[in-house]
Parts: sequence; structure tokens; C-alpha cells
Amino acid sequence: MDPSDTAYNVCLAVELRGALNPHVLGAALSGVERRHAAFRSRFDVRSGRAAGTVCPPGPVALPIVRLEHGQDVTAVLGAFARHPFDLVLARPYRWCLVAVAEELHVLALVVHHIVFDGRSVTPLVSDLEALARASALGVPAAVPGGSRDSGARPNPSGGASDLDFWRSALSDLPPVAHVWPEPEVGDADPAVAVPTARWTLRSTSRRRAQELAHRHRSTVPAVLLACLAVVMHRYTGRTDVVIGVPVDLDDDSQEIGHRVNVLPVRVRIARHESFDAVLALAREALLEALGHRHTPFEEIVDVSRHFRAPGVAPLFQVLLTTVSRPAPPRFDGLDTRLLRVPTPAAKYELEITVSDGEDGAEVLLEADPRRCSPPLLEEFAEHFRTVVEAALSDPTTPVTRLTAVRAGGPRPTLARRRARQGGAPAGRERGMFDVVRPVVRAGADRTAVRAFDGQLSYGALDHRTRLVARSLQAVGAGPEQVVAVCVPRGLSLPVALLAVARTGAAPLPLDPEHPEERLRAMLDDSGAVALVGSRAALARCAFRGPTVCIEHGSVQAEPQDDGPAGGSLSGVPFPARSHPEQAAYVLATSGSTGRPKFVMMRREGFTALLDWTRAAYDDRDLGEVVALTSASFDLSVFELFAPLSTGGTVALVRSPGDLVGHPALRHATLLNTVPSVLETLLDLDLVPSTARCVNVAGEPLEGRLVARVLDRHPAVAVRNLYGPTEATTYVTATEPLGPDGTPTIGCGIAGVRLYVTDDDATTVPTGVLGELRIGGPLLARGYLGEPAMTAQVFVPDPAALDGSRVYRSGDIVRRTATGNLRFLGRRDHQVKILGVRVELGEVQAHLRVHAAVQEALVIVVGSGRERRLIGCVGAGAAAAELRGADLAAWLMARVPEAMTPREWIVLERLPLTPNGKVDRTRLAALPVAPASTEVVAPRSELEAAIARCWQSVLGRDAVGVHDVFFDAGGNSLTLLLLHAALQEQVDTGVRLVDLLRSPTIAAQADMVQERRGQGGASAFQVAGLSEGAARGSARRMVRARRSGRG
Repeated sequence: MDPSDTAYNVCLAVELRGALNPHVLGAALSGVERRHAAFRSRFDVRSGRAAGTVCPPGPVALPIVRLEHGQDVTAVLGAFARHPFDLVLARPYRWCLVAVAEELHVLALVVHHIVFDGRSVTPLVSDLEALARASALGVPAAVPGGSRDSGARPNPSGGASDLDFWRSALSDLPPVAHVWPEPEVGDADPAVAVPTARWTLRSTSRRRAQELAHRHRSTVPAVLLACLAVVMHRYTGRTDVVIGVPVDLDDDSQEIGHRVNVLPVRVRIARHESFDAVLALAREALLEALGHRHTPFEEIVDVSRHFRAPGVAPLFQVLLTTVSRPAPPRFDGLDTRLLRVPTPAAKYELEITVSDGEDGAEVLLEADPRRCSPPLLEEFAEHFRTVVEAALSDPTTPVTRLTAVRAGGPRPTLARRRARQGGAPAGRERGMFDVVRPVVRAGADRTAVRAFDGQLSYGALDHRTRLVARSLQAVGAGPEQVVAVCVPRGLSLPVALLAVARTGAAPLPLDPEHPEERLRAMLDDSGAVALVGSRAALARCAFRGPTVCIEHGSVQAEPQDDGPAGGSLSGVPFPARSHPEQAAYVLATSGSTGRPKFVMMRREGFTALLDWTRAAYDDRDLGEVVALTSASFDLSVFELFAPLSTGGTVALVRSPGDLVGHPALRHATLLNTVPSVLETLLDLDLVPSTARCVNVAGEPLEGRLVARVLDRHPAVAVRNLYGPTEATTYVTATEPLGPDGTPTIGCGIAGVRLYVTDDDATTVPTGVLGELRIGGPLLARGYLGEPAMTAQVFVPDPAALDGSRVYRSGDIVRRTATGNLRFLGRRDHQVKILGVRVELGEVQAHLRVHAAVQEALVIVVGSGRERRLIGCVGAGAAAAELRGADLAAWLMARVPEAMTPREWIVLERLPLTPNGKVDRTRLAALPVAPASTEVVAPRSELEAAIARCWQSVLGRDAVGVHDVFFDAGGNSLTLLLLHAALQEQVDTGVRLVDLLRSPTIAAQADMVQERRGQGGASAFQVAGLSEGAARGSARRMVRARRSGRG
């Protein structure tokens, strides 16, 4: 009923060759209106439904459009079809005659679908022929079937049994499955025609389809429905798909009108069963739906209780229509044929029409241009054809093999990209120090690192590295050994990492802010032979082996070992010959077993990443790189060693808040971060004005965020990068992105081999989703001390002859028509929270150890910086007494902050689905409790003002004055937003460090009052605390409070 919507415009066009009599044609058109009440109807909305009123006959307009020189008749017809109807004020059809030449015309009809369906073509053609013949002879028309002026008959409503059927058939229906989950082409111009693709089911194939249908006591439409369900399964990964099927409600009607209902047909697919089995299921589902076809579609949607999203068709996104191919009207003295008219707008994401004719069946595919480009639709059409042909050739073929016939090897990358990829050149055995060493020789005075505690030149960095390396060698550190590094994000970090690498050992960076229990467990599990740390970190780790104390990049004491102290500074030799397979460094990642995994990175992979970096970025791009990421995460490898290997500067910051007033805002050339952090940096105008490049990785990137960056910084090159820790940080990258469309993750870099495969390791065709498998020089060696776990995911590469392996990433992707990859999600329960990789199984394993917890599940809600964990526990009789705050405090002592749920659901038992699994959908709909104590309302206007700022940034209706910010759902990013809000609305002198030291509303109010009483100086300026000291103090205070010690 929307006057601007042209999706339901139906356009028919007939080419007329010969001498045309316009008066005869006009009389025939007038006769059609007189005989068919549908053409004389107007509509309005009554009780939520469209209701029609039949008007008396009137004159029929037949405007004549004469083509001008160079005009295309198809374009004229397309514009005619796109003109909308106002069904309240005007009749639902219009005619047009296009004069192409003196004896060549095109008669076009556009009619709204509310009064016209596929069955209406036959009576329309019949009446036009009879009326034109009678007008030419000057006699009354003899129309088969008598008078047609019966008006539009409403579809009968569904009875109680019909509604019960649909309620049961559509119960537990999964969300609507999109063929193309992310828009491929952005917002389409409404003047752009709907993409179309075609293929023909030849008469021999149609005969085989009829024979197959006969064996199953079914029909050819059911065979095509089963084939489409298989293709949908391959594209969406769903084993439960719903396809819309239009059905006639009045097969004998000779009237023009809408006599069609659309039925959602649900087909469940077992992947390893044969196509015969899928056909049997599709036949049964279709027959059951047809038995209840008189229930109007709107009533079916209502009883399904399915979520309806704006702009998305309910229940299904794919429509399959089977019709007989219509014949053109025959007029005396004229040769006629039907013309194809561009569809004005898409009603569904994909609509497939099968038109059956004498020489076979034409399969027409039309897609929503907002989600599908013409090349993508051509790929889908070819996949559909392949499945149909394979199923008809051998119906016993398993579903998993039906599309494998077209799945060749990995798609070649574009030539212009191939030149930049290249495999790792000679010198593949270089480690962290090896790539920095030539820069030291070339320019020792250049600034290497700038941090909160000072800066170092390349010469000073080399000198301090030798000091620490000598101490490490004195305790036996060397190749193939792990040395842990636990220092703050200051000058000590690059010094310690390079010193360990200088000995030939593999550094394992640990975050000193992690819980003590976790740090100690990681040191034990990794088999570290030594630990480099600050005094505070060494005390917290309580490491039993040799340690080296380092503060601000300088050794503070000799190693705790009875061995020799080593020789002179120049007496730190390089290790003996290294090998490309030698461990370059080790990174810890979340593990589903409840303990972290340790990924051993090879020197070849480290070398290949940096070689690609130098080819993809010039020295100006890497002049000063902002290092925001914790050294325990893989993005830090790029942030530290991309500039250090090219003579650039590392601007090492401890948190996004450090950028406030930081020199990097005026000098940095490259920012490398995750989307959630980038969003906050843009909000606070903390993206350096001098940036030439912005790299985004670690989380799905939305097009709107790219547009925000380019709107603020038009000259910046924004790239989306992707890669798991097990493949040396990055394995794909995009070219610089524009502001429109949804970003892909790009194509392979550094000679990487990328395969998109199904569960049987068969490479799937372009456009079909599958798991990404990664091979090539960037691959890690495996998991330290875990050969069985390594063998599960590092599997033989079937395309390699040298015995090399590929990594099963667990990431679901599809390859686009341009060769890029689009990330679609995970096949397991691994998630990213603010860029931190979290195995939900690890959090659940820790929770199950709690004495009161009988069962545990962790779910994820939200997106971007609002993405967060919800802890769900079943605690039996203890549920009444167990609080989320208690669980959060208990968990925070064992896992990092990013792995601790901020909201909790505590029940006696977790809800189950009918098949006995935990019902995640029901859990997500339950109310949650924050990990905080009871709410105490603000007691003063100052507390109320601060509380309003909290509510704004946390998205909560109520907060208590004693709630701890991080317990109430805050994180490091929302803390920055709170800081900006308080400066704007409460006190311009509030500093970020003040908020870390005062994590509650009450404490922040006291702090503001104290500051005002001291003439503007904050409590921390008075105390002389650095932000790093305040941050550590605040976290220790919060942990103490949670554990009952504070």
C-alpha cells in the first residue's frame, strides 16, 4: 500500500509488428476494464488489511510514446514499470503504447500485484484477442466464461486446525537466513534495475526431473524445491531452511485478480544423506503446506510469532515460483511476441521463477540490488544449475557432494595483488632482533621508542638490549627455549622482547595486569626457563626460576641464579645458525579447556609478515606507529616491529586515554587498532591528524565506521586486515577502502594459501560459505606442549606436495566474485570482546569449578564496543543466595578482565530445548543482573549529575553511587566516554587518572569536591601519582573490594 513502493508492480510488454489500428486496440483495452472488476478497484486499509472498492467503468487512457533517436525501448519500459501507484486515489493499472517505427509498436501494461497474479495472464490474453477481433468486425465480443464482473473475492481465512498446523510447523524457527548476509553493493540507486540471471533446464533434463518426481510420487516443482534447499544450505550453512512457494487458491478461475497465497515451506537437511532423502522431506513439507494453503500469509506470520525486522520479508528471503510460460496475444495482421521488462524493484532477497515451455523450462533469478551484485547472482545461478544437474544425474549423491563438482582449488588472486604478495625471500630465519639490527647500524641516533617513561634512540635501545641479553644468557637462555616477559607498557617492553630474541630464545609476553593466579599458571604451563619483569611483576608472579629485574628499560639487578654473570657488553654473541622453523616468539590465547594455549610462531612467518609490510607500506607510512595493543595479543607484533624494522618510531601508549595530549597526536603516521577502540577514538577526536594509514583488525568492520574515519580524515588510507594468532597476525588485507559498502577482509598476503572448505575439506565454489583454511609461510608451528591439539587444527594441505599443513581457523567466510573474502562468523563459541580473543569454553570451565555452580554457560550480546558477556549459571538451591557480584569477583581472580561477564543470570536450572540442549535463545531473553551490589540512589545534586553521565555512557536506567564502574558494565573505552561527559557536564578539570582512582559515583563526587576545595588541582595531581600507578592502584582496589578485603 506504500505509494512509493514499486516492488509489487507487474509489467507485461508485447511487441506488435505490422499495421496497427489504435482504435481497435483502444476498444479492446476498454472492454477489459468493463469486464474485470479488479481493474476498476481502489484500495484503502481497514482493520489493518487492504480493502477494495469497485468503481464504475470509465475511459481508458492509452498514451503513445514515440522513441527519439538513440532511445532504447527497454529503458523506456523500465521507467514505465518503475512509476508507483497510489491505490487509494487511482486505479491499479496503466497502459502505454511505445511507437518504435511506423509498423513496430510495443504495448505495455503495468498493474499492481494486489489485483494481478501469474494466473491472470491467461484470461487477459484471451480477452484482448476476443475483444480486438470483435472490435475490428464491429460485433459484440464472445468472451469465454461469460461475464467477469464478479469483483475481487477475499481469500478464505484459516480455520483453527490450519492455524494450529502453522503454529507447530514454524515453531522454533531460526532467524531468517540471508543468501548474502552482508550487503555486497551498499544502498542501490532506485533507478538501477534488479540484477537478473537465467539458465535453461533442457528438455532432456526436464524429462529426468519428471521421472525422478514420478518415482517419488511427487512433482517437478518439488524436485526444484529440494535442489534449491540444498543450495540454500550451502550458502547459509543452515540445515533448516524456509523457502516461499506461491500457490493458486482457485485453479479454475478465468478472472483477472489476485488468487495466490504464499506458503513458507520448511525443509530440514541432513548433510550426509542423499538427495533422494532431501526430496522426500521436501515433498512431505510441500504437501503438508498445501493442505493448509487457505490460511492467509499474514495470519501464518502472526501465529509463527517470528521476529519481524523493518525492511526484511518475514519467515523467508527466497521465493520459488513455477508457472507455465505464457503465450503472447494473437491479433489479426500482426506478428506478436512477449518482451522482457526489467523488474522495477525486488520484493525478496532472491526470487526464482521457473517458466515451463515446450522446449524446456527457463529459470529466471532476480535479486535485491542492495544485497547482490550481478556477478554474485550469476555465480548463484550456476550453482543452482550445477546442483539440479548433479541431483538428476544421480539422486543417491550425498548433499555434501552435490556442489563439489565445481569446487576447484583456491581462486587465484589478481595480478596486481600477486606482485605484492610474493613468498618469503632469502633470510627466512630472521627473528625479532635480526630485523632491527640493520636499522641500528644505519642510524643509531634516530628515535626508536617513545613511551610514558621517556624515549630511546636505536643506539640506546641496542645498548640496553645487550645488557638484558647478557643477564639472560648467564642463566642459560637460548634457542628453542621460552623466556617470559612481564613488564608495563613502557621502555622496558621493547628492550625485554629484543633482549630475549637476541639470545635466540622465544619471548612470551604476559600482561602484568592479569590476575596473579593466571600469571603463575601460565608460567608453569609454558615451561618458561626465565622471567624478565618489573619489581612489581616479579613479586606478583612468584616465579621459581631465574628472573631478571628491569625498570624503565634498564637492568636493576643481576639475575637470580648462581651461574656466571657473563662477559663484557660486546660479549653477547649471536646464537649459532638459526632455522626458518625456529620459534620466534610465543603468544598465549584463550583455550576452550579452561587453560590458555601457547602458540609457537616460526621465524619464517615473522619474516614473511615484515617483508609484506615493507612492500605494502612505505617509510612515510611507518614513520611513527601508535602501539595501543597489549603485547600479549598478536596485533602488537605489527605495531612494534613494522616501524622498528624500517627505522620508524614506536609511540607506545598504555591505553587509548594516553593519547590525550600525547605527542603522537601531532606526529603519528599509522594507527593500528580494533573497530571498537577506533570508534571511541573518533568520538573523542583522538585519531592523529597526521595519520596516513589506519589499519583495522580483530573484529568485524562496519562500513559506517570507515565512512566516519574518511569524513574526518579524507586523505587517510583505511585498510581492513584479518588473521588468527596461529598465522602470524595477518593473512589478508584489503586495498584502501572507500566510504560505501560493507568491507570484506580482502585477499591473501605474503604468499599465503587460502581455502574455503566444507566439513569434508572440499573446497567450495565462489559465493558459498565455508571454513577458512590457511596455509603458507605465515603458519605457526603449533601449540606448545600440545601435540594432539596441534594435530586437530593443523592438518595436511591436500594441494601441497611437500607435506606442508593448513590451519583450520574455525572462521566462516565466503569468497566474493572479486576474489576477496567476506567474514561471516565462527563455527564454534570463540568470540572477540574489544578485540580480545575469548574462548567461551574457558570461562565456562572456570565457572564450573565454583562450589555453588552446577552448570554454566556464557553467551554474547551486543556488537562493537557494546559487545559483552553474560554469565548464566544453574546453582540449584543455592541460586537464591548466589549473586552475580560474587561470581564476578571470584572469576576476576582467575581470568583477565575481558573474560569476566559484566551481567549475570542465576537460576536453579538452565532452560533446555526439546532435544536437551541449553536454550540460548530463552536465556538471552531473560532479565540480567549487573555484577554490582544493591543500588543506592544519588544523595546530592553532584552525585546525580555524575550518575546521569554514567547512565548515558553505560546505557542503563539506574546506577548506584557505590557501584564500581567496571562492575556496572564499563570498560576502558566507555571510561574514555565517561571522562569526556564529566568534563563537559560536571567539571572540566576531571582527569582520566582521577576516574581510575575513584571508580564509584560517590568517590568521584568526593574527588570533585576535594578538587574544588583545593583551587582546581585534582587529588592525583596533589598526590603526584602517575596514571600508570593510579591505574594499577585502582585495579588492585577493585579486586580487593570484590574479594572482600577492601
